[in-house]
Amino acid sequence: MARKSAAEAARTKQKITDAIIQLTIHEGFEVLSYTRLSKETGVSRSGIANHFPDKRSMVEVFQGQIFTIFTRYLDMTTVESFQHSWMNSLASDEFRNIILLVFVHMGTSANPAMNVKAVMGVNRLTGFVEGSLGQPGVAELESLLGRTLLSVIMRNKSNELA
Repeated sequence: MARKSAAEAARTKQKITDAIIQLTIHEGFEVLSYTRLSKETGVSRSGIANHFPDKRSMVEVFQGQIFTIFTRYLDMTTVESFQHSWMNSLASDEFRNIILLVFVHMGTSANPAMNVKAVMGVNRLTGFVEGSLGQPGVAELESLLGRTLLSVIMRNKSNELA
């Protein structure tokens, strides 16, 4: 079998990258597996592993892309509009799954690289909010992150009890 050209390999990697992003923001990072990605892309499991040898390497595809998707949900006109847009956006699977990705990886001591990426993402979000709304916006972000984390915990707790 002939080797793929560099252009074909790049297209295949992009196809896998797009699938990683779409699955993560629509269904959550935990659904990612070589089998699921193979089903979504038509690329063999070994072909996927060639580009992404482990789940940690998949996190790299989010660099710069998830932030743009996430922030388009936010109205940065005032602190109040920011708060309302955040709370309303929690109804969106896309918005919620991005937050969950950050929360899960922020607490992943087993994988320091993912932890660092999550911290960098929160730092970037903090800078974005501060640049738009100043310190009152940062204080609101801290409150929203806390409220969101509690909401996620309570939702998971009630799912476990059901």
